[in-house]
Amino acid sequence: MKKNDRIKRKVLAVIIAFMLLTSSLLTSCQNSEVEAAATVTSVQSQTVTEVPSVEADYDSDDLKTDFNTAEISTITLSNQKIEYSGSNAVINNSKITILSSGVYTISGSMDNGQIVIDSQNDGTVFVILNGVNLSCLDSAPIYIENADKTVISLAEGTQNFLSDSVNYILSDMEDEEPNATLFSEDDLTINGAGSLTIDANYKHGINCKDDLVIISGNITVNAVSDGIRGRDSITVADGNINITADNDGMQSNNDKDTEKGYILVDGGIINICSGNDGMQAETDVVINAGDITITAGGGTKNTVVAMSISEQEKDSMVVVEETESTKGIKAGSTLIINGGNISVDSHDDSLHANMSIYITEGNIVLSTDDDGIHSENNLTIDGGLINILDCYEAIESMVITVNDGEIRLNASDDGFNATDGTATAMVPGMEVANSKCILTINGGYIVANSNGDSIDSNGNIYMTGGVVIANGPMSPTNGTLDSDGEFYISGGLLIAVGSSGMAESPDAVSDQYSLLYLYDTLQTAGTIIYIESEEGEQILAYETSREYQSIAFSSPELEKGVTYKVYSVDSMDSAKTDGVYENGTYSNGTLIGQFTISSTLTVVGTQSRQSQGGGIAPGGAGGPAGRRP
Repeated sequence: MKKNDRIKRKVLAVIIAFMLLTSSLLTSCQNSEVEAAATVTSVQSQTVTEVPSVEADYDSDDLKTDFNTAEISTITLSNQKIEYSGSNAVINNSKITILSSGVYTISGSMDNGQIVIDSQNDGTVFVILNGVNLSCLDSAPIYIENADKTVISLAEGTQNFLSDSVNYILSDMEDEEPNATLFSEDDLTINGAGSLTIDANYKHGINCKDDLVIISGNITVNAVSDGIRGRDSITVADGNINITADNDGMQSNNDKDTEKGYILVDGGIINICSGNDGMQAETDVVINAGDITITAGGGTKNTVVAMSISEQEKDSMVVVEETESTKGIKAGSTLIINGGNISVDSHDDSLHANMSIYITEGNIVLSTDDDGIHSENNLTIDGGLINILDCYEAIESMVITVNDGEIRLNASDDGFNATDGTATAMVPGMEVANSKCILTINGGYIVANSNGDSIDSNGNIYMTGGVVIANGPMSPTNGTLDSDGEFYISGGLLIAVGSSGMAESPDAVSDQYSLLYLYDTLQTAGTIIYIESEEGEQILAYETSREYQSIAFSSPELEKGVTYKVYSVDSMDSAKTDGVYENGTYSNGTLIGQFTISSTLTVVGTQSRQSQGGGIAPGGAGGPAGRRP
């Protein structure tokens, strides 16, 4: 059967702007103190990335639910016999075979029967399920063997049931088919305002070998293998879909054609509880709208190791590789989220792509024993609300770009991690920068809580705008900020509190002034760090959520030549958001120290040497402040 042009794919050129700084700069060291570069020449370049996009163009047959009574043929099921009024089907005991396109309404119950569609002409076969309860003991109750396209319409107000047994007599021994309670060799669409419940005891619930489209309906699938499969594609326009599957919840598995093997969700309510992946596409997953709830691999309850451990302990651990994939949403190529409400509780990564992830909008809530959001190459966040409640590492990719959006995360290891998966650390504090790994923050609002590095890159970190509030670890082998290359800041608000042993700050050659304040002793959680100018203007009032011994702070409000005072205070009389207080008056303040901005980076205090390799100097791993090529 030939494909129609219902599904249209195209490529959109999306501008992803991230800072790529040239190595051209002039530095000036004017005294014995480290004086940051007097002049920095930096260049912003824009890279055009080709982003695959999938659009659905639903045709009139997909949407058709009203039919002329005169054109409808009637099939009535009972345990005694099948009754049929029409001339385009043949009955053989408890099996009826539809031989032509047209409209067929089916009703009644049968304990062991089968409906086969083997159309001998072009055109769509419309099947109206009008109160059907059909079981088959040795095959698929509905087997679409040949048709241009089949549209199954669930009559309004009706409940329909399909079930099979654990044993099949296969029509195709080589491909072991049919292998699903509702099986189609060709394009299949489901629409209507009724309900359909499928109990799959042999393998899959619904398996379409071509394009599967769900327009509407209340669909419940219980399957001992995969819930819903569309080899070429799965497209959901609307409907209420509930899937319980021992293996994958939804799967599109065409690995022969890069234009196929995708999942597209335009709306609807989708609830998936799967033993393996919730949604798995060989190529792309695109979510434009809808309410999606997924529990994959038993969810986070399968955590067996507390990950608040040291790097040395991790290195000595024996890692047991799991053979089953238990991700929430997994794309073999690209995952694109343009909207919707998405909640994932997964044993493995919650959102995963083998190439790239793009998030433009949406309300996303994630919990996982592994990564919250993981892509191998590029991860771009242009908007949306992202809340990673629980994870090992929160957001990981080789290149990460945040342009907008609100992101909150809680990680037992790293919060943001720009990495390509290759090991760079030889001795703590002596990492080798990987130029391919880039974390860029151009905007957005980020609150990161982590037991490992909160903001981490195996290469470079660039911040041009936005807000970053990072609460990092007390472990001396991790730092709230960790760049193996350069950390260059030219805009935005940065608050990073944590340990002092591996404390980092933005580089001294940055365009925006920064402070790295190192305390002599451990500070109590809940203390308010208050910084004011010599004129008494509030620059920062931040209430810490955990114990700390350092703060890295950068703000457009810091000015050269101005003296600032640092206090620890008990309370403020103003409102706070994520620990940051609006302008107000403090009570019970203790002056800790003061500093005067004379260079782009100001360091106050001495770094702890608790870790084996000593502390990391401000400005990057293994080098002095302002280390740049």
